[in-house]
Amino acid sequence: MDKQKIMERIAKLMQKTEDNGCTPEEAAAAASMVQKLIAKHHVDMGEFREVEDIAAEETFAGKPWMEYLANIIAENTCCQVVGDHIHRGKIILTFIGKDTDRTAALQIFDKLVNVCRVGIQREKAKSKLRYGTCRNVEHSYAMGFIIAVKKAMDEQCRALTLVVPEEVKAKTHELFPNVSTQKARPVRHAEAYTAGKQDGADAAGQKRIGA
Repeated sequence: MDKQKIMERIAKLMQKTEDNGCTPEEAAAAASMVQKLIAKHHVDMGEFREVEDIAAEETFAGKPWMEYLANIIAENTCCQVVGDHIHRGKIILTFIGKDTDRTAALQIFDKLVNVCRVGIQREKAKSKLRYGTCRNVEHSYAMGFIIAVKKAMDEQCRALTLVVPEEVKAKTHELFPNVSTQKARPVRHAEAYTAGKQDGADAAGQKRIGA
C-alpha cells in the first residue's frame, strides 16, 4: 500500500465517530485501526495534519477494576492513565497522550467496560441462582476479563512495537508528580474468573482460550 493510499485510509477512518453516526463499537474499531496503521507504516502525522498536542482527558470509573482495565489499554495505545480516588470506590481516570492515541484509548475503554459490565451481571445472576449469593463475582470476573485483554493487547503491542513516547511520560509527571499504583485483590470466585477470561479473549478478538 503506497503512502497516499495509507493517508486516505487514515482520513476515512478518522471520520468514523459517534458524532458522525457510528456506533460506539464502530468508532472504537476505527480509532484502533488508525493507531495500528500509524505504527505499522511509521506515518508522520505532522505530514497528515498539524502536529498533535499531548493533552489529558478525564472519564469516570465507578469500580476499582475499571482502573486496572484503563491501565492495560493505556499501555497499549501509547498513553498513560492516572486514577484519582474520590470516595467509596469512585475514581476519576485521566488519560494522557496524543490526540489520536487518547481518542483510541477512551473509545476502546468505553467499549470493553460495557462488555465487562454485561458479563458481570450475567455471572451474578448465575451465581445467585446456583449458590444463593453473588459475593466476589464482580471482582473475579473482571480480573479474568482484564487478564485476557492484557494478553491480547500485549501481543498486538509487541507486533507493532508500540511504546509510550517520552513526551507523554513527561506530561504525566508534570500533571501528576506523585502517582501511586493500586494492588488488585485476590480472585475468590473461580467460575466467574474463568467466564471473565473467556469473554475478555472474545472481546479482544482472540480465539477461545482455556482457563
